[in-house]
Amino acid sequence: MGKAATFLLALLLPLAAAGQAPPAPYAPGAAPGVPLSLEEAVRFALDHDPAVAQARAVKAFNLGLLQEQRGAFDEQFSFAASFSRETLQLPFGVKKNELSRRRLLRTVAIAFEGLANGIQQQLDSGVFGPLPGCVDTTLTIGTTVTEIHCIPPTVFIDLEAILRGSGDAGLDEAVEAVRQAWRRQLETYLATSRFIAYVGRQLLRQQGVAPTLEDRDTLSYSLGLGRLFRNGVFLEPKVELQAVRDTWRGKPLDPSFGGKGVLVSYRSQFGFNLDVPLGRGGGVVAAQAGERAASKQAEAAAYGEAAALQQAALRTTIAYYNAAAALARVRLLERTLAREQELSAVARALVEADELAPAELAQLDARRAQAASNLAAARQAWLRARVELATSMGLRAEAAAELPELAEELPPPPDEATLAQLEAAVRGEGATRRRPEVQAARAALQAASELAAGDRANLRREVTLAFTAFYSGLHESPRTMAITRWWPDASKAFGEGFVGPSVAVSLNFSLPVANSFARGRLQASLARQRQAAIGLGDLQRTVTLRAQELLLRLRQRQRELAERQRAVAAAQASLEAAQELFRAGEVSVVDLILTEETLQNAELALVDAQLGVAASVAQLRFELGELLPTRVTGTTVTVGEG
Repeated sequence: MGKAATFLLALLLPLAAAGQAPPAPYAPGAAPGVPLSLEEAVRFALDHDPAVAQARAVKAFNLGLLQEQRGAFDEQFSFAASFSRETLQLPFGVKKNELSRRRLLRTVAIAFEGLANGIQQQLDSGVFGPLPGCVDTTLTIGTTVTEIHCIPPTVFIDLEAILRGSGDAGLDEAVEAVRQAWRRQLETYLATSRFIAYVGRQLLRQQGVAPTLEDRDTLSYSLGLGRLFRNGVFLEPKVELQAVRDTWRGKPLDPSFGGKGVLVSYRSQFGFNLDVPLGRGGGVVAAQAGERAASKQAEAAAYGEAAALQQAALRTTIAYYNAAAALARVRLLERTLAREQELSAVARALVEADELAPAELAQLDARRAQAASNLAAARQAWLRARVELATSMGLRAEAAAELPELAEELPPPPDEATLAQLEAAVRGEGATRRRPEVQAARAALQAASELAAGDRANLRREVTLAFTAFYSGLHESPRTMAITRWWPDASKAFGEGFVGPSVAVSLNFSLPVANSFARGRLQASLARQRQAAIGLGDLQRTVTLRAQELLLRLRQRQRELAERQRAVAAAQASLEAAQELFRAGEVSVVDLILTEETLQNAELALVDAQLGVAASVAQLRFELGELLPTRVTGTTVTVGEG
């Protein structure tokens, strides 16, 4: 009993679902403390960029939706326990039978009690004759009529007359023997009558008052394991147990004590329910539409994560190049300031030797102050570039010392072979083939198409074939359904044999008249599909156009870079010649300052040209999907060619 109760209590407990730990909250990265290369900065950004974290959260959300859709096809364990009490008034015929039964018992008790009293009077008086106190009785129970008749007095022998005649004839001993025999017979009748009267009174007392209400208690348990298959078929094996106690209120089960006489019944069933969709294309499309759409949407989210990774790599690369250019400007202006200081020292020596006017020394000092001011502005720009780089990397910095330092300079310009490869990739539609945004848009279109197909299937009529088959067992017990002892009787309902199978087949047909709900959903799904198709086509068009534009811009900036390099070389040679002439006193300070400014402007323009080429290469590789190669397998995103 203990094991059975434990088993049932365990069934009553809810099943604990496997919990999932909440994702870790987003946190920006700490300063690495060492100069970073471009690769290290990009890797840091991939781990800490909030946009990447957002994309991963979106993918996790879509994976949750996919798991939710797949959950419709999971096995589902069901357990139900119920108790009901139904109170009914007794039907008129049943109530009449109960009243007639009690009248019968009362009449029998009175009749035999009167018979016993008459016999007792004969025994006391010694005068024997017909049995007194017997009354003809007619009893009606339901449709059965029973008549009780007494023996007519004419059939009795005048025993006293016979005995007096026998006494006059001198047969005293025979007379006495007959008297004693008859007395013994009457005593037997007396005892029997009194016993029957007593039993009648006792039965009447046990029956009690006639019942007026009927109570029907039902205790049910049901266990099931159902599953919806991807072809739309639903199968559910079930085991059921039902205990029913049907009796009259205030009465025990035993009919001798006024009960109904119906035993407590324990019925068991085990079988299965099967629902087979016949309409809507067999249910295959409608059943799987949600799961297929969620799978494609999760795939789109995975490509969205890959796109976020590439965009983070592009932002970090551009920010790194901007910082590298700002640092190059700082170093260039530091060299310019150093040259200005050297020229000031030479000019001061010439002034002391009376070879140069003091006024020209003031011009050099003003030029040196301007160079120092330009250097301060460049250092501020370098600080801002480091802040932008930290922002792109997702780095947390609470002081200027925690901002990232660079370990690399601007990259060299690409050679002609590299440019030819990039141009071939643009002509070969590499942008649309490798861009994860395009793949995400294509997966979103497929998801919308799956939903539209499911909604189109749901537009048709619904026809379902339902089939049920089961075996049943029965056990009856006179004991009550007390919770402490109901299981032994209930378990016997499974061990005393089963009968069956019992089957039921039904065909359900449903066709909405206007079907506005399904038509509205289909229109919305088709509109979503058209939107996804338009978005995919527009994205493919704009990606191709941007790639072609960036290729042309790269070619232009490559030519500009070559011109800037030649300009720097010419300005460098001109400055060196001007310095030699200045030392020889053949050129003025103004000419030297102008030559210095020309070199400085040429070098700054060269840095800008180098930055433009590097940024154009990065943007073009991004448009071609080559800046950060990613691979999506299912919903897993890996970085690298792998």
